[in-house]
This record gives sequence, C-alpha cells and structure tokens, in this order.
Amino acid sequence: MKSPNIFTHNTGFTLVEVILVIGILTMLGGFGLFISMDFYRGYSLRASRNTLVSTLHRARSQSLSNIDQSPHGVRIEKTQYTIFEGPTYASRSAALDEVIGAEPTVTISASSTLPIDIIFAQLDGSVAASNTVAVGNGVKTYTISINNEGTIDW
Repeated sequence: MKSPNIFTHNTGFTLVEVILVIGILTMLGGFGLFISMDFYRGYSLRASRNTLVSTLHRARSQSLSNIDQSPHGVRIEKTQYTIFEGPTYASRSAALDEVIGAEPTVTISASSTLPIDIIFAQLDGSVAASNTVAVGNGVKTYTISINNEGTIDW
C-alpha cells in the first residue's frame, strides 16, 4: 500500500509574489525613466549651446576670411539664429542668410533684450560691444561671452 505524502509541492506563484514583483519592476522602470529624461534634457541643452557657439564661430570665421568683402554677423532670437552678411541685420541681403533653428525646450536670454545682433568686423573679427548670451533649460544654464576682440568663450 502506498503511504500518503504529507509534503505536497505546489508549483506556481502566489498572488502576493506576483504583485510584489510587478511593484519592484514598476519602481525600477520609473527610476529608469527619470534618469533617461534627465539625460535627454542635459544632452539637449549641451547640443543647443554647441549649435549657438558653432554659429558664432562660423560668422566670425567668414568675417576673418573677408568673404564677399563684408562683415558677417549672427542675429540671436528665441526660436532661431541667423547668420547674415552685411554691416547690419537691416541692410543685409536676405538671400544669403543661413537660418538655424533653436531647440524649443531651451530658453535663450542675453545681456540685452532679444533679438540681438553680433556683428564681426572684417579681417579682425572684433565686435563693437561685448555680449553675453545664456542658454538654459530651467535647471542648468550655460553662459556664452563674446568680448570686444570677438573671442567667444563658453
């Protein structure tokens, strides 16, 4: 005769175990989402700063190279940057403009009210007045300075 087995092994998970595992996975997923969003905001801010700096360098380089025997400048607005050719933004030839869109999640402010024009002189790359432009996302801010000699510091 077969003896009864007192210890039966149930296979499977209890409801408490399943809920506990789902809760742990939810917490890990939420933490990962928070980290990835913070990483994206930082990346977006650095990319916006680098775009503005390279735009300023490009305009200064064009002035130093005396392209079309004309000064070049950058008009900085909240939504875009425009590289233009000419002594002022108003007297430029709009057909030669290069427009670069600004990141919508990033705010741009300057030492004077926007829009501002930074115009680099021919052959020496100097500017009439020094300027400071801040690029921020509400948490962190990068400052870009242009001194009278046209040096761009960030």
